[in-house]
Amino acid sequence: MVKKSLRKKLGRRTKKHLAKALKCHRKRDEFSKEDEMPNIISLTHIFVILTAAFLAAGITWSFNSLVINRLGNRGISFVTPAIEEIAKTGAAIGLGAAIAWTHLAFGLVEAAVEIRRRGIRGLSAGWAALAGHSLFGLIASWVYMRRGFLGAVLITYLFHTAWNWGIIYYSNRNRSRLD
Repeated sequence: MVKKSLRKKLGRRTKKHLAKALKCHRKRDEFSKEDEMPNIISLTHIFVILTAAFLAAGITWSFNSLVINRLGNRGISFVTPAIEEIAKTGAAIGLGAAIAWTHLAFGLVEAAVEIRRRGIRGLSAGWAALAGHSLFGLIASWVYMRRGFLGAVLITYLFHTAWNWGIIYYSNRNRSRLD
């Protein structure tokens, strides 16, 4: 069908050219069927993502310890989310890493720290860290594409603050809800 309509448009002089083009088109289709699995993420991307995640982890944990010592649960609820979201999203953008993957890697690092600190009791905190930071990464990526860095940080800050407040509220940390 396509062949007939093209012949009418091109005329008889280009019959050889049409046959050649169809042959090349078929070869291209066969090649794409064999090579269906795309290269989703390369080793270079993984390295950049891990670098961004570890950089963000180092920055946030150095500041978070000061905030937690001075402000307690209020600091965990309202200050540390700002530090973490700026560090994670900023490191990802600054190094050219994928925002969502950097947040997920950060969540894995935080989960590993929780499990190392608390042993088996840290599993639930580790899973919560991984789930939360993965969610924040998806939100940050989506908002960044539409509103830029500041919008991504502000929206994920709100989600992260609500998340931390909920975790503190339900875990009854240090026998007080929010100091």
